[in-house]
Amino acid sequence: MSSKILLLAIVPIVVGVLSVSYLNDEAIEKKFLPTYSVVPLGGGVTEIVLEKSTAVLEENEELKTRVEQTAEQILQAEQQRADLAEKISILENQVSVIEDIRFSSDEKTELLEQEITKLETQIEEFKSQPAAVVQPTPEQEDSIAALEAKIRELEEAQDDPEGDSIFESLTGFEREILVETSKVPEVAMEEGTISWDFVDSRGNSYTFSKLSDDFIDEVVRLPAPQDTLSITLAGVGQGGTAETVQIRDLSKFVTGQMPKPMNELYNTVTTPGEFIFEVWWIVSQFELTSYEMQPDPKHPLDTFSKGEGDNEDLAILMADMIKSSDIGKTWELRFIYFDSDNPSTPQKINHVALLIESEQDTWLVEPTAKTLEDAFVKRDKVRGNLAPI
Repeated sequence: MSSKILLLAIVPIVVGVLSVSYLNDEAIEKKFLPTYSVVPLGGGVTEIVLEKSTAVLEENEELKTRVEQTAEQILQAEQQRADLAEKISILENQVSVIEDIRFSSDEKTELLEQEITKLETQIEEFKSQPAAVVQPTPEQEDSIAALEAKIRELEEAQDDPEGDSIFESLTGFEREILVETSKVPEVAMEEGTISWDFVDSRGNSYTFSKLSDDFIDEVVRLPAPQDTLSITLAGVGQGGTAETVQIRDLSKFVTGQMPKPMNELYNTVTTPGEFIFEVWWIVSQFELTSYEMQPDPKHPLDTFSKGEGDNEDLAILMADMIKSSDIGKTWELRFIYFDSDNPSTPQKINHVALLIESEQDTWLVEPTAKTLEDAFVKRDKVRGNLAPI
């Protein structure tokens, strides 16, 4: 019994000595906590385990923080890219506004200069912003470069405000109509009657109708006029001789099919010039299908119903609308046939405009024009052949 008690007393002493000699500070650090902070000696097993668990939690918390920071940086980068795209879009819209103003009228020169200055300021503010976490994408860098190039182009154009007329450049029909939405006629059919509703530039509404059978007889079944005109072009043949070409006589398509609404329209204006402007404005809402003359012109009501037409279709329609009015019947209207590619030295006939003469004034109207600047041009801009309507 005494020997067992002695053994029990000696064993703890021996274990203690071995622990002190073998498990020094470094050993404890390496064997128990290889990746965490050192646990002070003298602590029990429970204390060591607790310390290790705390260290694990602290490292996990640090890792979680780093993940959250990385995620936040990614979100910031994406937001900066989105902001950059939005700012580029704003600048591009500003360029579009400037171009619309530039092409609308020479009278808006001062406004154009203000808008260019505004755009330049926006570009400078954009470029002076603090550096972003991420660089712009290659596409965004290209957009920025394109905007800067557009500024230079606009400034050069502003230095030379005297642009070519529509007869010297075939870009007039590519310019957008200067209204929020097109206002083409609304066509409806009910109980054997076709009706048309349309508005003028001031929002006044007009309505007229025709029996469906009459419309079909006059527009669908009636053969298109086949009359032709002979036009001689000087210096275009072999050796510079004159050459004669045959073209359709468009005056035969003008029959005055809209007397009611055109008289109503004239009664809303104060001058003949305003009336002609309103007629052009209504036609300017139509879609232009071709700038050059085509082989088969349409009847005026056919063009009016479809809200579209090519060069001679719109010219016929304008002439018909004017001739439909009582005042228009007293005016002298003529088609002027010419070469839009060579207005001063015609080589062919590919375009037609409308010459209108009252007792007081003369107007040369370009039916395909989408801006006031292009619609009414000087007579001396064109050398063509006149044919009465």
